[in-house]
Amino acid sequence: MQMQTHKPLLFALLLSASALSQAHYHGISHAKPLTYDQLPAECQHYFKRADACFAKANQAAATPAREVVKFLVQALPAATPLQRIEMCKVAERDFPARVSALKCE
Repeated sequence: MQMQTHKPLLFALLLSASALSQAHYHGISHAKPLTYDQLPAECQHYFKRADACFAKANQAAATPAREVVKFLVQALPAATPLQRIEMCKVAERDFPARVSALKCE
């Protein structure tokens, strides 16, 4: 059962790695960060949800979940628009399991 909880995160990481390797291949490994308005609706919703949760949670306890969000923020500029949507859908789907101990939802 433990392996199933890691599969979606692994999938997201693989998508991110793929996006980053494509960006490096195309010479844009230092892609400019996206503004909130440039994010797909799926990402905007995910980041609002994460911010609301972290605002209620113990800051030290929330650090691991924040690192996942930070990684996503860093990976999104190098991803294609379709990859961005998929990455945020995976993050949104996995969010409850990642923050269940924080009791913020």
